[in-house]
Amino acid sequence: MVQAFNMYLPYRNRLYSGATFPCFNVDFFNSIAVIKPLKLNINRENAEIDILTHCLVFTDASKQGERVGFGVYIPKINYKFSAKLHKEMCIATAETIAIKEGLRVALQRAFTKVIILSDSLSEISKIANGNSNTKMDYIMLQVREMMAKSMGVAIRMAWIPGHSGIEGNEKVDSLAKIGKDLNIRLNIKLDIHDVRNTILRDITNVIRERWKNPIQDKGKRYRKLIQRNFPNRRWFSELAYIDRRHITTIIRMRTGHCAAGEHLARIGVRDSPFCECGGVENLNHIFFECLITKVPGGDLYVNFRSFGLNLPLCVENMLSTPSAEIIQMVICFLDYNRIKL
Repeated sequence: MVQAFNMYLPYRNRLYSGATFPCFNVDFFNSIAVIKPLKLNINRENAEIDILTHCLVFTDASKQGERVGFGVYIPKINYKFSAKLHKEMCIATAETIAIKEGLRVALQRAFTKVIILSDSLSEISKIANGNSNTKMDYIMLQVREMMAKSMGVAIRMAWIPGHSGIEGNEKVDSLAKIGKDLNIRLNIKLDIHDVRNTILRDITNVIRERWKNPIQDKGKRYRKLIQRNFPNRRWFSELAYIDRRHITTIIRMRTGHCAAGEHLARIGVRDSPFCECGGVENLNHIFFECLITKVPGGDLYVNFRSFGLNLPLCVENMLSTPSAEIIQMVICFLDYNRIKL
């Protein structure tokens, strides 16, 4: 936590800040108003609206590594604009900034019918959505308020497919790429969500390097035998239909902090690490060596080998990448023998 706070300090003067959350700084009814996106095929006749009578505003953003930029193109007035943004800004934020800039120019030129065209369906959907909460970034809320306060101006938004030969979109795509390569960036305040993502990535990289460090004694068994590479996702993230209690049992087994005799004796809960059969009661003993435990429906060793696990077969190999079938077999074995780990 201290390390994360220290990573935050360099950004504090560049962050957008206010006395309250951004969603409380705009009119409530403007923030929840639903904006219906326009279904538009710009290369064909469109029954819903006549685009020739509207000011078309093409917007796009580009990000490559730490270079971020956006572009705006308005064919009716031959307006072309490129700009560079903070390297911490994600592509979604850059797309929203492009929409805001294009809308600002269109309103400044007193157009009464405006269509914002973007190939970012996610950003159009976010702006059009009427939900208001503390997770909304301040730039998107400003766009919504600009649209709501533009009395007498018909503003619509529409998604257009990227890299599909639409002339305006191809030009604004080039402008966005030019923007990211400029030397001077726009002085736009960072949103806390972009900084949070940057800090989270930096912390993850620090932890990943520490994970590879063989000098670290804490968690050495887990890194060496169970989770050899630092994961990007939780190992059970794709096991949505597994009982949470079973996931908890597998986690205890993977970390070694379970109710096996060897561990309980190590932490002083039991006097002896030995099983009733005389062997040291660790997980490999319970599953593959103990003479007391029984296996429902055949040989446990053969059953686990059928999943293609690496030899020598042991609990560590079994639990390094547990599938739903392996978890089910483990839980059935424990339930059948009335073992609580």
